[in-house]
Amino acid sequence: MHKCTPQHDDSNSNEYEQMIQPKRLLSSHSLPTAIFNEEQNANFPSSHHELFFITCHQATELWFRQLSYEIDSTKELFYQMLEDERNGLNIVRRLKRCCDILKVMSQNMTTLATLHATEYMEFRSVLGNGSGIQSTQFRLFEIKIGLKNRWYNTLFDIEQYQELLDKRDRKFSLKSIKGALAIHYYRNETRFQIPFMILESLQELDEKIVHFRSSHAAAVHRIIGSKSGLGQSSGYTYLKATAGEKSRVFVDLINVSSFLIEDNRLPEISADLDKILNFTPLPFAQK
Repeated sequence: MHKCTPQHDDSNSNEYEQMIQPKRLLSSHSLPTAIFNEEQNANFPSSHHELFFITCHQATELWFRQLSYEIDSTKELFYQMLEDERNGLNIVRRLKRCCDILKVMSQNMTTLATLHATEYMEFRSVLGNGSGIQSTQFRLFEIKIGLKNRWYNTLFDIEQYQELLDKRDRKFSLKSIKGALAIHYYRNETRFQIPFMILESLQELDEKIVHFRSSHAAAVHRIIGSKSGLGQSSGYTYLKATAGEKSRVFVDLINVSSFLIEDNRLPEISADLDKILNFTPLPFAQK
């Protein structure tokens, strides 16, 4: 018998290019001065650094698209987890992927900061009012992860907590926060192990977003100093403000640590609750 192998016509096809479509991707890689000269019928000199500037920003946009895709998928898995707890590990893995993507994006901002202020000034005037703060992908990502609310003061005053919810100063309900506390306290119980990893991943995601914002602000500060930004913003001052506590998405979960006590002071769980939180041992593990 002859071994059947796929046949390729190398003269007519390039599977990598068909898959990645680099020509289509790079066709959007237009330089700002070229666009400006075409639209204004001008002859503004091009800058060597334009391509680098555009590449950094377009790479960021691609990663934001991927982040939104991962968050949408993670939300769907949360619903599925209600019926099948095995989806919990996939939630953790996808949140970890988001954290790693944000690491890459933060490094991208560090790379962007190699653009000297005078080099940026060579083409800044042709950028108009375009600015990174206008990124639709970034805003969409923020909305999807729930950047709307703030952190809480106490867990023991129901009326006060409800007022904070009504003012949108909190995202998580009091019941949800108490649930997060229970997961932290009894994280070693079988049924709480994956939920605990999910909570840890959400907090790491929040930290990586703040780090990306800080890296972005530092890059802008180095390139334009205290000048105003192109998007009618205050530039560095505005970006630095977005890297503060008010822009943290899961700060409610992070502040749960304020209410944790030593493990040896926790009450023992009842036998009935133990049956719910832990699976029956496998036959070979039973004595």
